[in-house]
Amino acid sequence: MTYHPGWEAIIKDVGRRVRIFLAGPNTMLIFPEREAPLKIILRYGKTVDVIVGEAISTSFYVILIMYFILRGILKLKVPSKNVYSYC
Repeated sequence: MTYHPGWEAIIKDVGRRVRIFLAGPNTMLIFPEREAPLKIILRYGKTVDVIVGEAISTSFYVILIMYFILRGILKLKVPSKNVYSYC
């Protein structure tokens, strides 16, 4: 699997986290501390860059919705001028 700081490894029966090492170009290496047969759960957690991206996206959509709501409420009706063109 490709290495990224967001990955975490957990031994299933104990629930203990295992350290993940960068083994080479984009590969992960896990050294469990016991030699019995293990089931290790790999899951990807949120890193700071993912959290910041979600916050920016959410803020944008909230501002966009507020813009369209306020635009509809505050829209001033401008009287139309009838302009006739004579040829």
